[in-house]
Amino acid sequence: MKRLIFLLAIITLGMRATAITLTKYDNHDAPTICEIVPSMKSVYIDAFGQVYKDHWAGPLEESFVQYFDDYFDKLEQSHNMLLVVAEKNGQVVGWILFLCSERSAIIDILCVDPSFQQQGVGKALVSSIKEYAPDVKSVAVVTQKINTMSPFFYERLGFVKTNFLYDDHSADEVQGYELIIEDSPNTGIYTCGVISHF
Repeated sequence: MKRLIFLLAIITLGMRATAITLTKYDNHDAPTICEIVPSMKSVYIDAFGQVYKDHWAGPLEESFVQYFDDYFDKLEQSHNMLLVVAEKNGQVVGWILFLCSERSAIIDILCVDPSFQQQGVGKALVSSIKEYAPDVKSVAVVTQKINTMSPFFYERLGFVKTNFLYDDHSADEVQGYELIIEDSPNTGIYTCGVISHF
């Protein structure tokens, strides 16, 4: 496990700083991950329940909740997955799961507790790839088209809309976004660019 402390500037009526701790996990950290899985699942249900509330008549669809377990099965079995968890005062407030190759990464999932959204937690999680996998030079993500919040978030970070999709996805239902990562004094972390291939 590797920890980072980020001080995030939050704009509300004034400026105040919120300290979050980012911790990196991989498939070797299964016992430790098991301890925080209930908190991570709660963040997942709250975050996606808010995003998709208008698309489901009742509680979060059972199959969607099953996806949560699938993410951790993949993490446990893969040497290419990287989990980064954001905590504030010992409380899980967000997490991201990357699928990494030698020089590229795919954001498999990103969740931020709704009460901590718009406070820099998601940005810190996405940006953590630079610290935890410094050889990665491109990042891709696929979002559901019915999720109207994600495109704005990723575009603010410099991602551009592309045709990137997983083989089992339909372009009618999802949208791909990609980003070239460069060290740049002007942007801090990212510069905008389209990845030619993944």
